[in-house]
Formats: sequence, C-alpha cells, structure tokens
Amino acid sequence: MALFLNGIPLFTVELKVSPANYKNAVVQYQDDRDPQEPLLAFKRCLAHFAMDTDLVYMTTRLDRKKTKFLPFNRGYEQGARNPPSKTGFAVRYMWEDVWTKDSVLELVRQFVHVVPETKTDAKGRRTKVAKMIFPRYHQRDAVRRLVADAREKGAGQRYLVQHSAGSGKSNTIAWLAHRLSSLHDGNDEPVFHTVIIITDRRILDRQLQSTVKEFQQRPGVVENIDRHSRQLADAIRDGKKIIVTTLQKFPVIDRDVRAMADRRFAVVIDADAIVHELQAPRTPMLDEIAAEFGSDVIDAGGALDRAALGAIVFRDSGARARLGKIVHPKVGIAMAERMARAQRDGATLIVLDIPLLFEGRKARTGGASALPFDVTVLVYAPESAQIERQISRDGCDREEALRRVRSQLPIEDKKAMADVVIDNSGTPEETERQVRALFARLTGKDAPS
Repeated sequence: MALFLNGIPLFTVELKVSPANYKNAVVQYQDDRDPQEPLLAFKRCLAHFAMDTDLVYMTTRLDRKKTKFLPFNRGYEQGARNPPSKTGFAVRYMWEDVWTKDSVLELVRQFVHVVPETKTDAKGRRTKVAKMIFPRYHQRDAVRRLVADAREKGAGQRYLVQHSAGSGKSNTIAWLAHRLSSLHDGNDEPVFHTVIIITDRRILDRQLQSTVKEFQQRPGVVENIDRHSRQLADAIRDGKKIIVTTLQKFPVIDRDVRAMADRRFAVVIDADAIVHELQAPRTPMLDEIAAEFGSDVIDAGGALDRAALGAIVFRDSGARARLGKIVHPKVGIAMAERMARAQRDGATLIVLDIPLLFEGRKARTGGASALPFDVTVLVYAPESAQIERQISRDGCDREEALRRVRSQLPIEDKKAMADVVIDNSGTPEETERQVRALFARLTGKDAPS
C-alpha cells in the first residue's frame, strides 16, 4: 500500500494480519521490494512502514538485508508496545493521527530532514552519505506535547523527557529547541527569546552541537559555544535564538539570564550517564575495554558497540567481572567528584543511580558501590515483570532476557539488602506516589510538581 498527496508519494506500507505479523512485513521489504524501483528509492518517500494490527516499525531507506527498521509504537505499561483499543485496532493511531493531512504537513515542515552522515568502511576510509531523519513516535509525541503546553502556558514551566540509550535523544533535543525558538503565543509574541541547550558531556557536546546545527533552516540560528565563557555571555546578550553549551559554563548562564529580567529563556539540560562519557571514543576506558574484549566491540566509527559487548558479558560471568574491574573504579571516582561538587553547591539531597550497587558491594569491586550512602533505595519489580519489560524494550527473545536478568543478583536478595523499596510493578502513578513520599521523608519538604 502507498499513500500519496497530490500525486506525490509519502509513505509505503506493508500491513499484515494474523497469522502473519510485522516481522513478515520486514522480510517482504528486505527480500521482495527492489530499492532501485522509483517509488522505493531513497528520498522518494518519507518513510516505509512494516506493521500488523498491534505493532508498527519504520525505516527511511530500503537496502535489502541491510535495511534497519525502528519501532514506531506509542508505548504501553513502560514497554515498547501499543495500548489495546476497545473500539478498533491498536495501530489505529496511524490513520487517525500520523497519516492525517495536518500531521503530514507538520512532519514535512518541522521534523523531516536530510543530513550528511560520515560512514567508515573496514579499511578506515570515510565517505559522506545522505541520511533522512524521520521522528519515531515517542520523539514526535514529546516535542508536540511540550510545544503545545509552552504555547498555552508560556515560559516558566518545567518538563522532564526521559530517553533510554539509543532512542534518539539528541534529535529530540534538536527538534524541540528549533520549535521553541520560533514559538509564538496567541498575540504573536515570542514565547522564548533564546533557547539554551546545556549538556554535561564535554566529549559528546560536539555531537549534540552538530545535530542541532544540522536541523537549522537558515544560517545563524544556532550558536555553538566552543571557545570560552565570554563567547557564551556575548551570545546571550546578542539574543541568539539557540545556544548550545556545557554545564561547566552554567555560572555565566545563571548570572547573565538573571540580569535580563525582560527576556524569557528556555533551558534544556541533557544529563546523560557518567559511564557514557567515560566510554566515549578515544577515552582511556574505551581503550581498556577494546584491549580486553577485542576490536569487535568497537564499531566502524570508533564508538563502543554496546550490543556486541553485551552479547559477551551477559553470557560469561568471568567477562562481566573483567569489565567491572575496568569500569567500576573510574565511575566511582567520577561519582565522588560529582557528589563533592554538589555538596559544595549546597545540595540538600544527592541521589546516585547505580544499576549494580548490590552486586558491587557483594563482590567488593569498589568504585561507586563503595561510596558512603545514608540510605539505599531499590526500585523493585518481580523477575517476571523484569523479563517482560526487557523483551518489550530491547526486542530480544525470552531466553536472552532471562539470561540478562539472571546475570544480576536475584531481585528478592536485593530487596532484603535495601533500606527502602519502591515497588515499580504497578502503574507509573503508583511509583510516583512512593517517590514523592520518600522525597518528603528525606528532605522534610514536598516533592516539586
């Protein structure tokens, strides 16, 4: 099936019904659809959808067996599925929302971009190719909802957008920044005079700067702060529409923004995990990992191939231990530095998110697990729920999900070792109530809305 607008092709669709499913549609695209055909050629259509009555996957480039499809689902019960529909199919949002005229025009005008991408072959040779950026459902949904709320309520609101690793956080930030920078209220006044994007990742800051700049429709909209604090101060005072900088320059932002009471600013903070910064290309930790596990865990661009490394360590407890000896001490040092900085800044509550805290304590690996804590909190879900969420989130089979879950201490053992247990087996609202109660208990204050 294909969707056209005034004779211009927009989307192709392989729709399967039981007993077939979206996987059959993926295979059909890869095996039976010739990407040399004009309709299926790159940039001829915006996207190609492989779907059944429950799930949707999409791609912007057909390339036979190399074609990569990404989920385009709404999410349900903290997983990558779609909520069931009482009045129709779970994928009805595609024709009731995504493929409607207004949505298509918004996609073309605000979301879809063709950007250059550097490819590195096995011999290290680099070539530039075109890449079409099309939002996944969660990216489009987050940007639209935040923009709509900001248009209605104006400046001064706070929002949290939670992204898992590899789900397109940089693109979401870029789309949001550009939309907010041109957003006007009902009186045609700008909602924000300047959008400031702050990242705490010095190494990956260049990647985010590049992404945001690639999305600009005209030159001069984005100002990358890559020299010194005076450059940042000048950009703020000159009213640049979008500014990308690092957390280390935040004192300049705080000082200058406070001095301009007549101006409105939107601040987007990208606080990624410390370990990702430490494992960035050309860092000592990544070199150690490559030396220990081989070059196969490094992708063609020089970055860590987390899937390849995971395939090794989740199958071999000895490999996990060797990885822990490389990672844990350095992460512990970095976390201790962040704690000290937060204490100097007068923080009343410091929370460290440590996935393998109890495992580290039992194995005495040091690092973050050896840091002093007043309270240890376990976010709990029974093993059955962990497995289902792993399958839904990562798309792995049940055997692989079970292997990953059981590579850690049993959740019931962790439960006995924690000072506080937050039960995450229910709804997000139930979990939030427990977190708010704990915040109030630890600080003597109500949690912020």
